[in-house]
Amino acid sequence: MKTKLGVMGLLTAAFLSSQSYAASLCPKFVPYTDGCTFPTIDGVTHTLKSVWKDQCNTHDRNYQVLGLSKSAADDILYSDMKRRCDSKFNKWLSPGLNYSCKAVAKGVREGLRAVSSSEYYKPNQNSITSYYRNLSDKVESNVCKLTVEANGSVDTSILSRIKSKFSAAAGRQPTAYEKLKMVALYDVNNSSSTYDYQLSEYARIAGRNSGPIAKVSNAHFYNEYRKDASSSQGIGLTYHWDLNYGTSSSSIFSKRFFNMYNTTYYIKGVLEVTDGNRNRDFIVIDESFMSKGECAPNPSFECF
Repeated sequence: MKTKLGVMGLLTAAFLSSQSYAASLCPKFVPYTDGCTFPTIDGVTHTLKSVWKDQCNTHDRNYQVLGLSKSAADDILYSDMKRRCDSKFNKWLSPGLNYSCKAVAKGVREGLRAVSSSEYYKPNQNSITSYYRNLSDKVESNVCKLTVEANGSVDTSILSRIKSKFSAAAGRQPTAYEKLKMVALYDVNNSSSTYDYQLSEYARIAGRNSGPIAKVSNAHFYNEYRKDASSSQGIGLTYHWDLNYGTSSSSIFSKRFFNMYNTTYYIKGVLEVTDGNRNRDFIVIDESFMSKGECAPNPSFECF
């Protein structure tokens, strides 16, 4: 059935057809959560399991943060549960319930300390390690793109060790490709010293390459989305922006939006920077941008 689009409809159709498909972003790691599954303690935890659901889910996610120790994850849970006791049972108005809640929380912590790391913790660590090894291979093969920072699920201590070891061996910061490779070397079954050795060896070899460093800053103006990569480091740099609202080979990506009212756009894609030795670094763009309305902020105001 034919319909009349009208002027605005034609403009919208033309605008949508002008969009390009952005570089494919790899799926992010989705941690598994199942609430509080610890056994009943003294017959009183059944009610508190629903009270602590969010805190238990955070604990599940922390077991799947690569490099975060079991003891650290368990301690975070204990602190979270105690805070929840205070918010649920006011220690001044309901001191008995508050005390009982915290006593059970302590019992949960002691119970978790007795649970072997091989029962829950290590299988979850192996799962996130397997994900990163697969992700690194996909990114290296240009199947899709995703940085460690954009994905998350890596403890800050691991990223600090990676940057420190690589900088010491190579005299520069690692590229996004190199960080993925170094994260994928982690194995919960190996000692900390073994991982440090692997990082140093990888950095010693990879550091022979020049390796550019991609950097991006915002330069937005009203209804113009602008990203500036001119501060990127390296010799003979070339740029390739591949976003869902266009591509560019300039150091600056710019897209102006034409909309009657304030409108939020979701910008996704990748900036890849290549140096004169054909070594690469990339940054994932995944953000929102609000373009100011051409005639009014919203439909409740008359356009002029």
